[in-house]
Amino acid sequence: MRHFLAVFTILSISLALPSPQSPGTLVILDNGVGHRSTPVPRWRTSLRSISTRGTNATVLEEFGPTPSPRSVVGPINAYGLAHSPSTQSLFLATGESIVRTALNGSNSRVIVDNVPDVHSVAVADSQQKIYWGTTFDGFIRRANYDGSGIEVFRNVSQGINWDLAQYFEYANSYADGILVDEDNGWVYWSASRGPDDGSIRRVRLDDVRSGCSDEADAKKEVALAKGLDMPGQLKIRDGWLYWIEMGRWSTSPTSMSKARLPATASSGLLTPEIMVHSNASSIFIEQDYTGERQILNIQSFVFSEVAEKLWFVI
Repeated sequence: MRHFLAVFTILSISLALPSPQSPGTLVILDNGVGHRSTPVPRWRTSLRSISTRGTNATVLEEFGPTPSPRSVVGPINAYGLAHSPSTQSLFLATGESIVRTALNGSNSRVIVDNVPDVHSVAVADSQQKIYWGTTFDGFIRRANYDGSGIEVFRNVSQGINWDLAQYFEYANSYADGILVDEDNGWVYWSASRGPDDGSIRRVRLDDVRSGCSDEADAKKEVALAKGLDMPGQLKIRDGWLYWIEMGRWSTSPTSMSKARLPATASSGLLTPEIMVHSNASSIFIEQDYTGERQILNIQSFVFSEVAEKLWFVI
């Protein structure tokens, strides 16, 4: 099950409150629970809000087919959530489309349709563009906030996995997290591959390439971290790059790390510092119905600039 925190929403809402002691609001894109969940109740993919104290949980909007008396409730899955401060909009990557809503979930509308393999979404607010990554072809695409002007920004596939059947030819790598740093002119992404084979990479925002990368093109792509186990969401704060490692399996460790970004366009690897690790806390551990030990992996995270706190979803 995947859940995503609205990375910027907590900041904008908290700052509007009269006192820093008042609770802020987290906005979460909930994957939903389907037919294999028995005896757990089923529910649809939804946008939800909850206070930072864990109270006032509210379903803002639901997505996917409306169940009828003769049909079961089923999710369409959730893969990413991004916030545009200038338009006070949310952009949601579901298993069917990219949806735009207001902060309270109202005025919901599909802006990019028929994209079942989107795995990440980010905004470039000055450009008024959204960026998203797809698993099947390993592309990062972008479009205007209304969904028009779709174009390939970059091929990050690192080739096709020929080990699978021809009709299941997935990219070797895909962007499981995207970050657009407009101030400094970089696009970052977490390149997910196999266990301990993921990486964090970046390329200049104005360096648009589509199709297979040639040698000259590849030199413009900088690897900042390697040997990662399914890296995901990214965020920059005060000159530091933050990322999560979700872990490939239900027994794989999960963690959150940070590294100081170089002042120049250096091609060297960063030196990471682990902030949170599943080995250090029992909060990440549970047992399934067979009694087997499972690790709840970190799905997403958010900072509160007001309270200097970190929230993450597991």
